[in-house]
Amino acid sequence: MLEVLEGLEMGSVGIFPPSLKAEIESETSKGTLPRIPAYMFDDTGERDRLGPSPILSDIMTVVEDAEHCVRTGQTEDGWNALVHHPLLRLSLHGGRRRGPSLLDSRLCTSAKIISRYMPATPRKSRRVDFCMVCCPDQVKTEAEAVAAITSLREKLPGSSINHTDAAILSDTPIAISIEVKKDGGDEQRQALQLAIWQVSQWNMWSQLIEGRLLSVAATDTHGRNLQSSDSGNSQAIGTDSDAPGEANPASETAHDECNRLLRQLPFLPAISVRGHAWYLAATSRNGAETILWSDYPIGTTRSIIGVYKIIYVLQKLKCYIEDTYWPWYKRVLLKIQKEAVLPP
Repeated sequence: MLEVLEGLEMGSVGIFPPSLKAEIESETSKGTLPRIPAYMFDDTGERDRLGPSPILSDIMTVVEDAEHCVRTGQTEDGWNALVHHPLLRLSLHGGRRRGPSLLDSRLCTSAKIISRYMPATPRKSRRVDFCMVCCPDQVKTEAEAVAAITSLREKLPGSSINHTDAAILSDTPIAISIEVKKDGGDEQRQALQLAIWQVSQWNMWSQLIEGRLLSVAATDTHGRNLQSSDSGNSQAIGTDSDAPGEANPASETAHDECNRLLRQLPFLPAISVRGHAWYLAATSRNGAETILWSDYPIGTTRSIIGVYKIIYVLQKLKCYIEDTYWPWYKRVLLKIQKEAVLPP
């Protein structure tokens, strides 16, 4: 992902498909658009493979609405309604109409973190503005995932597949979190909000995985001890390792295996928005430590070029979710194993 961001910064990535060239040149000749450098038009087919490029008029509307928000002093809610929500839909669906897709966006400004997943300090609940979520019910081939989520929710706090019990997020796994601040807002507070939100998400996964592993270990141990008892062995079901103050090998093994599984996910994406400017951030897990990767600028709603850059990065992230995050999530959290391909 870093190579993509560096390519955008250096101008080595074509963010416009050839299909938009004639329309852009027409608007440029009218004076309604500045000249777009030739290197920004992709001629390899890569841009079209990435996802649909929204039409120029929709992007011009985003830029105009963003400027309107600045001029009229809109609140964060105003920015979310007029700019951010339409831009997310354009990125995911290519237009203002929602189409069938694994990934969709949710406005979730009131979603609170379930207390048991919160980090020890600080205890104050933190929220985000949007989440991009996986919607397997919108994909015909994901019926097994839908069933697995439904079953798992029955065993989880708040009947939620996520670290929040907000109804709008209860059955769609969160893939990307987005926090919005007005221009000039508290950047440190924004970073803290995202960090606490995603630490809680990693904690939820950790508790689920480790608890599942311990349950399996306990079942196996109980079965072995029952078998031993049936054969006439008078050894108690408990072992010396269960004594107070001593390490529990099963717990240590489950903890290590949980950490190994969490490390298999390269990163969990997040986005910070401050006024016109959009930034990519991320967290990764290493044992009990959650690492926050700093904001990297990805685009701006001040210009046509800036908005198309944002859409390019969001569609790159969509590919990451579909190709890396979602397969990992199904295998590790939903326990859906990919079937092995047998030789003919």
